[in-house]
Amino acid sequence: MEDYLIDRETLEKFIDELIKKRPLPVNNPEEIGSFKEKQIKALDNSIIQALFGNLTESQSVELNNLLAVEQENPSVFQSFFQKYNINVEKTISDAMTKFGVEYLRGGQNV
Repeated sequence: MEDYLIDRETLEKFIDELIKKRPLPVNNPEEIGSFKEKQIKALDNSIIQALFGNLTESQSVELNNLLAVEQENPSVFQSFFQKYNINVEKTISDAMTKFGVEYLRGGQNV
């Protein structure tokens, strides 16, 4: 089973809504499933990049240390993002909006 930054159901619902707005480049059920899964993974990667792609080297080291020690404590991660003035909800929302715009324009998100 694939791990995603946010729950797979949320990602899938978002992709399903995009698919309703733009014709698919595939037409059989197997290709549709594969295409949809690729888009879900691409959306998750876009969110990950938005959240973690702009961290400094020292912030990345600090976050990796937290991940090694505090994996089961979400409040530690909330504190980390607050410390660096990173609005997680806005960052995720912006990443999803950007992904959606690219998808609807016909861009390659994968």
